[in-house]
Amino acid sequence: MRNTFEPSPALIAAAREILVSQENTKLRLRALWSLHALGGADRGTLVFLLKDPDENLRVHAIRLLTDFWPIDTVLGPSANLQPPHDAELLAIFQKMAETDGSGLVRLALASTLQRMPLADRVPLATALAGREEDAEDHNLPCMVWYGISPLSETSAEALLQVAKATKWPNLIRYISRSLAEKIEKNPEPVAAIIEFAISQPSLAGDVFDGFSDGFEGWRKAPAPRNWAAAKVAFEKDGELVDQARELSVLFGDREAMESLKKIAFDDTAALADREAALRSLIDSQPEDLRAICEKLLRTRDLNRSAVRGLGIYDDPEIGLKLVKDYGLFSLNERPAVIEVLVSRPAWAGLLLDKISAGGIPKADLTPFHARQIYSFANESLTAQLTAVWGKVEKSDEAKELRVSELRGSLTGDVLAKADLSKGRALFASLCSGCHTMYESGGKLGPNLTGSGRADLGYLLENIIAPSAVVPNEYRMTIYTLADGRVVSGVAAAATERTITVRSIADETTIERSAIVNEVSFPNSIMPEGLIDSLAAEQTRDLIAYLMYPTQVPLPEPAEK
Repeated sequence: MRNTFEPSPALIAAAREILVSQENTKLRLRALWSLHALGGADRGTLVFLLKDPDENLRVHAIRLLTDFWPIDTVLGPSANLQPPHDAELLAIFQKMAETDGSGLVRLALASTLQRMPLADRVPLATALAGREEDAEDHNLPCMVWYGISPLSETSAEALLQVAKATKWPNLIRYISRSLAEKIEKNPEPVAAIIEFAISQPSLAGDVFDGFSDGFEGWRKAPAPRNWAAAKVAFEKDGELVDQARELSVLFGDREAMESLKKIAFDDTAALADREAALRSLIDSQPEDLRAICEKLLRTRDLNRSAVRGLGIYDDPEIGLKLVKDYGLFSLNERPAVIEVLVSRPAWAGLLLDKISAGGIPKADLTPFHARQIYSFANESLTAQLTAVWGKVEKSDEAKELRVSELRGSLTGDVLAKADLSKGRALFASLCSGCHTMYESGGKLGPNLTGSGRADLGYLLENIIAPSAVVPNEYRMTIYTLADGRVVSGVAAAATERTITVRSIADETTIERSAIVNEVSFPNSIMPEGLIDSLAAEQTRDLIAYLMYPTQVPLPEPAEK
């Protein structure tokens, strides 16, 4: 026999009395939650609370009125569950978005967007985005964007309506990025938001930032019909001229291309401007790119980008030149050179020859790079790698033995004698390219600051056998490109047209059309054998630093 619960009218009446007669927020909220649980929080009560002086009651009324509406999935609105069109609530919510003085209430309304029919989202989002006081809010622009982003697939004009109503930099950037990504299928909205940028110069930089995000990795894009007018409008604006020039190059403007070349070779220009110009040239790949990169290869602080540009060309002479001139690069620039050399089998062989001859330190070839060479599945190259560098992977028994040996040798007394500053320096050279610790380092692997690193066993197992348990976001993927290069790393971002691959030295955005083969490995992006080349004292210092609960200073520089 099924038991049913019939709420007492007296309980409902008591909860209502507390809700309307008390001023204490906690008591009123408890009364509201009790009413909801008892089935007594009817629509009329909740709509009445939308005008309550207490922002907390207004927020919870919004939530309880919409909680049963289906929410978007990560892929957008559900095809099977259609949210209701509630004209009364939409009008009330829109009025609240325009007039309510509570940021907490406006955030609740923004969160509700993902539960509404697509057509109903536009007026509410427009009202919210029109509140200039929220322009720098950390959450509201994101929440509004999450709510309206599905419109990019169905109504770019609706996104334009929101963009024209707001002065929120981030929201304008998100909308502009979305429109730019679809310029080939739907170019008119891009032209429309360019007109908006011309009419609102203070927001044009945010539009251009969005374009740059949307076109990242593209070699060419169709020029919007009114781009010439935009160039004229912003050619004298010092803050926008560089962005406009880079976009002009993407749109095939030869004059802008020549202007970038002049900046790249201008010794009096700011280094950041020269590097940005060179990177834009590399992305657009003009006919004389190789000559440009070769001329800048000896220019300190630009040669890292120049090496990246030369990596596009499948020519043994380039590999020979990079290997020969390796010593001319600074320590910070050498990982980029190694990364380019291991992107082609022929160049990798030249690199291994140089290491074997003692011309390049063996330690400069990290296990990450060794794994990429191994991925070529070239028997001759693998044999050369094994002879020069060692085996890429070890057996499980060998890993277990190594963990056991280190646990036995790294006793509390041994770790107490460690030089923590030297350990930090070792972390900087071996680990910080991928891992962050105390807000410093790379993002290729997990942030180690709050991990379980105080446990010696946990730490050693993750260093010696990093592939034992691997989240998908830290697995290595190798992309073979149409020009013969191999790019490996973690897929950090993806759009319909491009994939951004994050590696130790850099991030590379490549067009999907350039990928001829893609292989994902179950292994961790973190290579094995990371500490095999360290002396016992160095291993002690590094492990002790990783286990230490607070940051320590770097070692004092050696006296000259």
